[in-house]
Amino acid sequence: MIIIGTYPDAFELNNLSSLNQILNEILPQKLCLHIFPFYPNSGDFGYAPDDWFHIREDLGQWEDIYNLSSKWKIIVDGIYNHVGVNHVWSKNFKDDPEYYSKILHAYKNCSIDQGPFSPRGQPVLVKSHLNYYFWKTFSHAAIDIRLDSDIVQKKITEHLTLLASVGIWGVRLDAVAYYSKFLGAEIRHNHGVFKIANKMADKVRSQNLKVLAQLDCDEDGLKYFADETRKNIPINDFTYSTFLALSILEEDPEILMRHIEQTKYDGRIIVRVPRTHDGILLRSKLLREYDKEKILNFADSKKIKIRIANGTPYELNCSAPYLYSLINPGINVYDTILFSIAVTGMMPGWSYFYLPYIMGYIPEIQTYLEDFTDPRALNRIQITKKYLDKYLNLNHRYEVYSLLSTLNKIHSSQDFQFKTDYIINKQLLVITTIDGMYSLIANFDRSKKYQIPKKYSKGKILRQNKFIDSELDAFGFVIISLT
Repeated sequence: MIIIGTYPDAFELNNLSSLNQILNEILPQKLCLHIFPFYPNSGDFGYAPDDWFHIREDLGQWEDIYNLSSKWKIIVDGIYNHVGVNHVWSKNFKDDPEYYSKILHAYKNCSIDQGPFSPRGQPVLVKSHLNYYFWKTFSHAAIDIRLDSDIVQKKITEHLTLLASVGIWGVRLDAVAYYSKFLGAEIRHNHGVFKIANKMADKVRSQNLKVLAQLDCDEDGLKYFADETRKNIPINDFTYSTFLALSILEEDPEILMRHIEQTKYDGRIIVRVPRTHDGILLRSKLLREYDKEKILNFADSKKIKIRIANGTPYELNCSAPYLYSLINPGINVYDTILFSIAVTGMMPGWSYFYLPYIMGYIPEIQTYLEDFTDPRALNRIQITKKYLDKYLNLNHRYEVYSLLSTLNKIHSSQDFQFKTDYIINKQLLVITTIDGMYSLIANFDRSKKYQIPKKYSKGKILRQNKFIDSELDAFGFVIISLT
């Protein structure tokens, strides 16, 4: 499966209707399209929803979502861990605190230090003027809700029914690891979370919607949905972005492939993410200190800002095209993007690409972004009309379109099971699908050409970049059909 992630207003003067028109020009149909939150909200880049049942007036209406779903498999976020401070439950709390304390995580007799720290670095308990402490996991814009409440569960069912009625294909459960809350307990992965997570996944499935989960494929994330009935719920490989960057930096695909072999879990679908709207993450347990130090040293040498949370490096504050332009200064950034799409698209599991990333958009060129400390702020800068017009006339646009189309066809025939064939000379990577029908050959060397193995020279070329007369130039690749 190939997934493209986008904000609903990714472009200047954009709404869902115009997004549909633009994407129709730059993306092949039948891909999955993950649309980030489009509800009225209190902030946090849409992730503090005030109303699950309406679309922001400036963005459009449910008919626009239905129209998008006629072309792409649409995934939306199920933001069920919290609601915005302007949600009706939050606003009505003052009128009947006792009643709404059964819906919201609100505590009267406690103190700030009884709660844990947020993954973003602040205490989760925030005192209100009513002498109650609200649990706010991610930001002051939202209040966490009780997923064991019948009132909450009824509303979630109604919301999922609505999503199914407008043609939504899948729901990504947001913040799954934070579903369960106890004063004095761990903020993530505590003992009550797995039962709630299973219940939520089953509720989504009951509406014939595909379930995805915002979980990392580390030892904690693998504890979720581990039984046979839920094992095929996709979870993320948030460390992939760092290992891909390190392999490009070091010109060594073995760095990446060691990680891939480490995360090929039997029966689990892993979503490989080169760069999402949440950053190039550094906090995963799958990232060794040695590797983390290498990417941090590089970031420091290039003055890339590093987001710190709870005293430790959390993620790199930069867009992937900008990072690649620094890693490969002598290589056209569009070539590196195509290269990374091809490599990612042939990895085991599903592939997820953030829309500005595949378009090569570098928001860092706008100097006022220097004040931003949250990577999502960097990537919430809308793609300018000037850049969109430029992109529509770039050859890169057609190359991305064709490459995604080819990868999607390969994924559709492979049931997500890929294997690594072998690596040559430490720079040349070969990946062959499990049925032996397709192979990728990619050259990680930034200065040398390599002859592809004779075994592949008679294959039908499906897609290529910088491949001439059986030779791969620096950061060139070729995808071949062997049948």
